[in-house]
Amino acid sequence: ARNEAVHHCGPPEIMNADRASQFTSCAWVDRLKRAGTRISMDGGALLDTVFIERLRRSLMHECAYPHAWETGAQARAGAGRWIAFCSHQSGLAPPMAEAV
Repeated sequence: ARNEAVHHCGPPEIMNADRASQFTSCAWVDRLKRAGTRISMDGGALLDTVFIERLRRSLMHECAYPHAWETGAQARAGAGRWIAFCSHQSGLAPPMAEAV
């Protein structure tokens, strides 16, 4: 996919990647260097990946697996309720508008 994108659009100036093995392999880094692409592997991307993986695991184990919904609509609604509940519990939810 990367080669096709470079063929159609040209090489990117910089590639932001995490430190997963597929993005640090010699072949991957070599391709980027040959195309003149700078490589950024800052800690921010790594921390984002860790956060998302933990969120996904919690969502699956606390919400999806126990309910085993039958439709995508049920799963979407249930996941939305779980996220709202967790946001409220953590204090990250925006304040609710007070009824007038």
